[in-house]
Amino acid sequence: MAKTTDYSNITYNDVLLPIRQILREQYNPSPIYISPFFMQQSEDFSIRIFSTRNEFVSLYSNTTFSRRIFVDIVQYNSVRNPKEYDYEYMYREMERTNQILTNNHAKDAGNDANVISWIEGQVEEIEFENVTEDLMAVNFLFSCIISRQ
Repeated sequence: MAKTTDYSNITYNDVLLPIRQILREQYNPSPIYISPFFMQQSEDFSIRIFSTRNEFVSLYSNTTFSRRIFVDIVQYNSVRNPKEYDYEYMYREMERTNQILTNNHAKDAGNDANVISWIEGQVEEIEFENVTEDLMAVNFLFSCIISRQ
């Protein structure tokens, strides 16, 4: 790190926290948390967020770079005594989450030089998983490019 630069926790502060905030605004009061592991909740719906990897995109100078950050976003749905409605609900919330992420493909810092923006935010893939007999998960792989200047 160059002597004139400051350390910044870009992945956590500029990607994970804003994603959590965006989802909380839509899903309040459902639990939305940052963790590598599922945390049992009393609610029937929760969302887990965790960055799985970063890829170097480009280096412009000692202090300026771009990289792609990948984030697992997992939407958990309890399906006790499942009925067709439970699966319809799961698909509806999957579409809602996908559209929320798609609508936030870019995060503009505005005039705040202390906030790092992201671009090219996109859902790369969506997978469904039976976690247990009564818990379904929808896994979103979201990625975005961040640049530090």
